[in-house]
Amino acid sequence: MGDVRNRLATANDLSSIVSIWAEAMDVHANLDPRFPLSSDASEAFTSYLREELANENSFLFIAESNGRIIAYSLARIAKYPPVFDKRVYGYINDLMVTVSHRRQGVGTALFRSTADAIQAKGIDVLEVSVMPQNPMASSFWRKLGFRSRLETLRLDSSAI
Repeated sequence: MGDVRNRLATANDLSSIVSIWAEAMDVHANLDPRFPLSSDASEAFTSYLREELANENSFLFIAESNGRIIAYSLARIAKYPPVFDKRVYGYINDLMVTVSHRRQGVGTALFRSTADAIQAKGIDVLEVSVMPQNPMASSFWRKLGFRSRLETLRLDSSAI
């Protein structure tokens, strides 16, 4: 993995994070045509990240190598409806690694930093959503011990 360091992100890191996010969104759009981005997607995502940085229930981590950001993760504390005994859980919104640094342990180490921060808040359940068309992502999460819990189904308006 080389000289890679994980740390909490700052506002100064946002443009690099957005670049990694845009790279991943291109992959998602190629996997599923229902992932078109708006013309102001990068600006909207930057604004969203600024809100997450200010949210005490969110965790935005980056991995950097030689002063360059090569990956990021975004997670938050979430709640199930009040009908459940265990209501609070951690949700990993994103964990994205640049193509040139994949399969080198960067994602696993970044996951560990993210999971440790969530566990430090007393939370012992983590969830993540994965596109079924992305077997590399699914394999990554399964190797970390994640298992299917729910399946999200979708019906587009053209089929109604």
